Amino acid sequence: MQESLSVLIPAFNEAASIAAVIRRLRPVLQHYEYEIIVVDDGSSDDTPALALAEGVRVLQHSRNRGYGASLKTGIVAARFDNVLIMDADGTYPAEAIPPIVAALEKSDMVVGMRAKENMPLSKRLAKGILRRLAQHITSQKIPDMNSGMRAFRRKLVTRYFSVVSDRFSFTTTLTVALLSDNYVVTYLPIEYHQRTGKSKIVPWDFFNFMTLILRLSMLFN
Repeated sequence: MQESLSVLIPAFNEAASIAAVIRRLRPVLQHYEYEIIVVDDGSSDDTPALALAEGVRVLQHSRNRGYGASLKTGIVAARFDNVLIMDADGTYPAEAIPPIVAALEKSDMVVGMRAKENMPLSKRLAKGILRRLAQHITSQKIPDMNSGMRAFRRKLVTRYFSVVSDRFSFTTTLTVALLSDNYVVTYLPIEYHQRTGKSKIVPWDFFNFMTLILRLSMLFN
C-alpha cells in the first residue's frame, strides 16, 4: 500500500515563491497517496491564485490570522493522519520529505534540523536564550526548536490546539509541549536555503516566544 501524506504550506504574500515550491514537491511525492494544501493567510498579492493554478487545495483566511492559525486550519482540513508542514518561501528542500516521513514510523514528531543559519549576533543570542530555557523545561536537548519543516500525526497534534500559539511560535510551543509530555521527537539534518522575499518575523516576536515558553513551563512543569 502507498503511504498517505498531507503536505501543508501556510502562506502569506509569497507570490514570488509559492508556485516553484509546489512544483518541486510533486516529483518527490509521486510514491505517496498525497494531497498538498496551501493555507493562504489573508494575502494581498497573487499567492492564492498562483497556488490554485498549480492544482492544489487552497484554503483562505479572510484576514491575516497568523502562522499557527494557518497550520491549525490546514491540520483540521487534512485528509490523512500523517501530516508534513513546510514554508512557502523556498527555504526547505522537498528532497528531505521521504527520510522525514520514514522516521515518523518510530517517532511522534520528526523535525527537519537546519544547518546553522547566517544571522546577526543579536538574533543568535535571542534564539540561544529561548533554546536553553526550553531545554531546562523539558530536560532534553533541542537542537532545532522552531524549524518549519516537520512531520507528525494529525490526531496527536490536535490535542494540543488549546496550548500551541496561533502566531509564529506554533512550532516552538509544539516542540516544548510534546517533549514535556515525553513524546518521541526525532531530529534529522536538512539543507536550509536562502528565503525568497522578506521574513515576516519581527524583533518583538522574541518576547512573545519567551512568554509562551514560560506559560508552558507553568503548565507542564
